[in-house]
Amino acid sequence: MEVPTIDAGAIRLRAWEPEDADWYVAARDVDVFRWTRERPGLDAARCREAIDRTRHSTDRAAFAIVDAATGAPLGNVGVTVHAHSIELSYWVTPGARGRGVAASALAAAADWAAATFDRSRLELETHPGNLASQRVAERAGFWLVGLRPGRDECADSDGMVTQYERIV
Repeated sequence: MEVPTIDAGAIRLRAWEPEDADWYVAARDVDVFRWTRERPGLDAARCREAIDRTRHSTDRAAFAIVDAATGAPLGNVGVTVHAHSIELSYWVTPGARGRGVAASALAAAADWAAATFDRSRLELETHPGNLASQRVAERAGFWLVGLRPGRDECADSDGMVTQYERIV
C-alpha cells in the first residue's frame, strides 16, 4: 500500500524504509515491550521483511514518526483495516514521550486512515495500566469505551484491555 507523507506540525509521518530496520529494532525499550504487542526477539532482517509485507498489504499500513525539522525517527504508528473498523497502534521512543508526539501522530494517522479506507469507526486498545497511552488516545480524539476481554499482550493479568473509539 502506498503510504503518504503527512505533515503534522513538529512531526511528520512517512513510510518505513528497509534501511530503518536497525533503528526500529534498537529504539524499542522496556516500556514498549511492557505495554504493546512488540516483542524483543525481532531482528533487523525480520523487521525488513515486515516492512516489505506491510508495503504490499491492502489492509495494513505503518508510519514512521519523524521529527519534521531533522527527520530523526521518533516512533511508529500502525493501521489495520477490518471489515467495519480501523485499528490503530503506536509507540514512541523515551525522548519523544511527554511532548505530544504520540497524540499528534495518532490523530494524523487516524484522519488519514478514516479518509483512505472509508470507515467511520476507529479503535485502539491499551493495557489498563498504561495511563500515558490512554491520555494519548484521548488527546487524539478517542474516547473510552471501557474494559473488555483482550486477546494478546495488551491485556492485563486478568485478560482485560481498555478499549477506545473515535467516530469520524
